[in-house]
Amino acid sequence: MNRTIKYILILTTLLPVLVSCSDWLELHPEDELVSDEFWTSSEDVNSMLYNTYGKMASEVKTMLLWGELRGGMLAEGQFTPSDAARIIRGDVTDQNSLIQWEGFYQVINGANQLLKFSPQVVDRDPSFTETDLQEIQAEAYFLRGLSYFYLVRAFKEVPLILKPYTSDEQNYYPSKSGEQEILEQIVSDLTKSLEMAPEAYDTEVASLGRATSYAVSALLADVYLWQNNYDKTIEQCNRIINSGQYDLLGEYSWFDNFYPGNSRSSIFEIQFDQNWNARSGLYETFSFNKKGEYKVNSKVLNMFRSSDARSEGATWHDDNLEIWKYVGTGPTKERGDELNDNNFIVYRLAGVMLMKAEALAEKSQFDQAQTIINEIRNQRGVPEVSINPTIHSFEDYILDERARELAYEGKRWFDILRMGKRDDYERKSLVINALVMNAPADVIPSLRSKFQDPYSWYFPIHRSELQVNTNLEQNPYYEK
Repeated sequence: MNRTIKYILILTTLLPVLVSCSDWLELHPEDELVSDEFWTSSEDVNSMLYNTYGKMASEVKTMLLWGELRGGMLAEGQFTPSDAARIIRGDVTDQNSLIQWEGFYQVINGANQLLKFSPQVVDRDPSFTETDLQEIQAEAYFLRGLSYFYLVRAFKEVPLILKPYTSDEQNYYPSKSGEQEILEQIVSDLTKSLEMAPEAYDTEVASLGRATSYAVSALLADVYLWQNNYDKTIEQCNRIINSGQYDLLGEYSWFDNFYPGNSRSSIFEIQFDQNWNARSGLYETFSFNKKGEYKVNSKVLNMFRSSDARSEGATWHDDNLEIWKYVGTGPTKERGDELNDNNFIVYRLAGVMLMKAEALAEKSQFDQAQTIINEIRNQRGVPEVSINPTIHSFEDYILDERARELAYEGKRWFDILRMGKRDDYERKSLVINALVMNAPADVIPSLRSKFQDPYSWYFPIHRSELQVNTNLEQNPYYEK
């Protein structure tokens, strides 16, 4: 932990000024730079903010893969990285390169820097107002909360760091915090953010790529749903649904979510722009003509009707089973290098509506939940459904509908895990079935036995972190 986080935190602190001030930096200790020299103007604050968003942007493939590799809907492509293939097959060890968490701690430290030092700029730069400060703080709380939400869902227990690294005198050998403590901190952060975040920014791209109050509500609803707090989930979902700011795209415009992106259904998506040499790498990752690292698992195609706007030519393409929402510009045309700047959608309206439907179903309000599901299906070109009014029937159907609507957007594994751990692991079979879906047949029986332990559903801490920070304790499943 010390080696990676400490280096990263220093880098995050200094990065915005490295280009013009390298000689000067050599003469000042980090804590003096942070407190006395750097944080003097609104430009300094915005530089750190944009840098922190940039750090989050560098994690989009991690966000996607953590939510899909173990969900059963992703299959190995022609050039799948070996560590990814191991996770897909149910083989996770503490040496896997894809379980490293330092990128999210870069984001967290950037947020911590903003929360600690931006208030002093109000007194140093008259152009930086209290309103500006509140918006910056709202974004910092959101980015910290989003980072910890990914970490807690992936690892269950991680170090909870709420202060920036500014001096060698600080102790950066933190131990882990429990899941409940982390979730409570996320809720606290997002509650503060919601009080300060604006409903929109000056431009459409900023309003979709920065933390508006609606983006905060979407994340807060997701956290509440993870906590089984259904009333508060519904409250935050309603705030978005009833705002009049977003529309549920119709059958013939659903693909606008992905090309050109930033649709009227979008709430928060991480922005990329090839004109600024900012690319997500999603096109190359999924294009068969490029890396072709992953493809659609053919076992899940029967979930889609042929009339579904989300089926062939949208979510996937029959040729090579490409994940088409990241490859195409329409039913048949590929993006190509000139359009290689996919955004990554974190929240959009249909996902929020299905969160509300799930919360309603868990409260046995089945008619209302079914109405939401059918509203979405009406817009996707598929018939309405009548679901057996039992909780398990609705959970199964909502899982399937979220799979159709949000496939390969980094949601599937977390959806399964959320339902599988609910009610004292009553539905753990959902998790185990997903975990063994792509495993070799000869090891499935042993994997089913191993995955009875819920700690196996979370990643181990990477071995390199344990070697540096002896205060960290490994996930107990991986100590066996």
